[in-house]
Amino acid sequence: MTHTHVHEPIPSAPSEHSLYGASALWASLPVPVAPIAVAVGALGFCIFMALVNPATARVHLVCPFRAITGLWCPGCGMTRGLHALVRGHVEQAAGYNVLLFVVVPYVVYTYLSWVTERLNTRIKLPEVRLPVWGVYVLAGLLITFGVLRNIPVAPFRTLAP
Repeated sequence: MTHTHVHEPIPSAPSEHSLYGASALWASLPVPVAPIAVAVGALGFCIFMALVNPATARVHLVCPFRAITGLWCPGCGMTRGLHALVRGHVEQAAGYNVLLFVVVPYVVYTYLSWVTERLNTRIKLPEVRLPVWGVYVLAGLLITFGVLRNIPVAPFRTLAP
């Protein structure tokens, strides 16, 4: 007796909860595969960041804003800061970009929230959503940070990487 398996096609249009249809791909995998794959990828990235110093590497990311204007954008220093952070140099990481200490916890929390949802655990983390006005406030804070870190006098000079 042979069994034929009918697979439903992955929808071509992204769902409202997908990132360009990626959730349909993740949903088709066995439950723990996706969180483990993301964790392994993140671990590999952290190992790479620990081994390769972006300040001295032959190939490194160049900030287009800095290349064009000569000014520091709000994200400048994140790569060097992440390198310092994964090597345990917290103070040096903060010197490159203090926003790293907002971005990294947010990414970790978002991952843990996704994992608890994906694995259908009893632990449910509250969803972090900004209201529309919050997005404007956040954008204003990022722009302000970007302007302040380019003022070449104390105490603002310390905000530049």
